[in-house]
Amino acid sequence: PNPSSAPGDPPARQTGHLMESVRYIVHPTELRAIVGPLERGSTIDGPRPVPYAAPLEYGSLHVEPRPWIRPAYERWRAKWAGGGR
Repeated sequence: PNPSSAPGDPPARQTGHLMESVRYIVHPTELRAIVGPLERGSTIDGPRPVPYAAPLEYGSLHVEPRPWIRPAYERWRAKWAGGGR
């Protein structure tokens, strides 16, 4: 059976690819970086987003939103703002 998630809930884990795709790439000499669901082989000048990440996060014509990265970011942001407590 293929597990699914309810609209508004994070996507159900099926393969783990989405979760494992969250990475960061830092430019070696400039003050810039990319953070997000990126395919392997992505570069700072050629990022390749996971194609289904945005439709899951924000929804599409056929799928209600299943936010996953914004809630995680908000939890970490609150932790960072509190000095890591």
